[in-house]
Parts: sequence; C-alpha cells; structure tokens
Amino acid sequence: MKKLRRQNFQTVSRRGLKWLESPAFARGSPILHAFSTRAGGASRKPAEGLNLGFIQSDRRTRVEENRREFLATVGANDFKLAEIHQIHSTVVMAVRLGARGRLQYLPSGYAVSRTADSRLPKGDALVTDQPGILLAVRCADCVPVLIADAYGPAVAAVHAGWKGMLEGIVEKTVGEMRRLFDSRPGRLRAAIGPCIRACCYEVGEDLAAAYCGRFVSGEKFLRRANGGDVPANRHP
Repeated sequence: MKKLRRQNFQTVSRRGLKWLESPAFARGSPILHAFSTRAGGASRKPAEGLNLGFIQSDRRTRVEENRREFLATVGANDFKLAEIHQIHSTVVMAVRLGARGRLQYLPSGYAVSRTADSRLPKGDALVTDQPGILLAVRCADCVPVLIADAYGPAVAAVHAGWKGMLEGIVEKTVGEMRRLFDSRPGRLRAAIGPCIRACCYEVGEDLAAAYCGRFVSGEKFLRRANGGDVPANRHP
C-alpha cells in the first residue's frame, strides 16, 4: 500500500477515440491495456459516444460497431475478448483458449476444465496467463483494477465495487494469480482506473463502520461530507 500513489495516466488520441494508459504497464515489456472514454463512437443519446456495453438504451449493432472500432484502434484486433456478467461478487474466473479457439471460463478453485455455455459466466474478475486473450470489465462508478505480473504472462482485470472490495475481490484475484500462475504479489503491477469520487458519492454510517472494521487504514478512505455527520467515500 505504501507504494500506491496517484499516477499520471497518459491520454492517447487516435482516429477520433481517446483512452487512458498507465505508466505502471509501460516499463519493461509494454502490456496492451486501455481505460476507454466516451469520446467518439457511433452511439446516440442517451448512450451517446463510445458505449461498449450492451444496454437497453442503445442498439446492439451500434455497440458492436463501437467495440470493433475500439479494439482495432488500440491494436487488439487479433485478441479473443473475454468478459463476464458482473454481479458485485468475489468470483474470479480463469480464462483459457479451448478447442477451436473458443474461450473457456474456469471458476476459482476449479478441479477440472469446463467450458461456459453461450451466456456470459457470472463473476467480477478475470485472470489468464495465455497470450491472445483480452480481459475486459465494465465500470460506471465502480473501480476498474488491472494487474500484471512484471516477470510473467499473467494478467487480471477486476471490477471492484464497494461490496466486492469489502469482501476482498482484489486480494482474492491476487491469490488466484499466485495459485494458478505462481505470480508473487511483490512483483505484481497494478493500475487503478477512473471511478466515482467523493464529490458524488456518499455512504452511510453502517458502510463506513464496515470499512473501518475491515481495513486497518479504513479511516483514511473516508471523510465527513461538508463537515457534517455523513461519511463520504474519498478517492484514493
């Protein structure tokens, strides 16, 4: 935790699209990654811009067009896109390439390989050590966390909401990377992406107490809103 500090993310603009890249992944062997923005894209109001999620307020064809354009622009055309149905849990899925290039999703603690059906598996973190797989999570106000082994091929993408963080989704993901890929925590690099800030996010006393009880430094992530009695989340 002492090594975590605010990073100066680089904004990359290309072909009308913009995304953020982390300097943590630029050292040594660069890792293909991106935190997308809403700049560009084919979607119309109310999902105007580069909407990459299949939602009721946007046409599926436009989302598919946005995805194709974004992946091509960041250089991920040849990757298999792995994603999950996010449920604010601590479920970690390992992703592998199976027969005929199909993606296999294996839940944490698995004993034997299994292939997911046509529906997306449920969970909130993805890990892999196989090249050619692009891990993706979608976040609105929750925290996207990307993790990579500085000395190996293992990577992870985590959707961390308040519930998942309280229950240890990031710690569990690190544990799975160590169990499956022998990735030592001390050699992992992490990038914490854009998320909601204290100006727009208030929590009650019960949630504040839960965080202070769960984390030794829990008080540092909370402050009193407008000097009053309501604790608010502080952007780390």
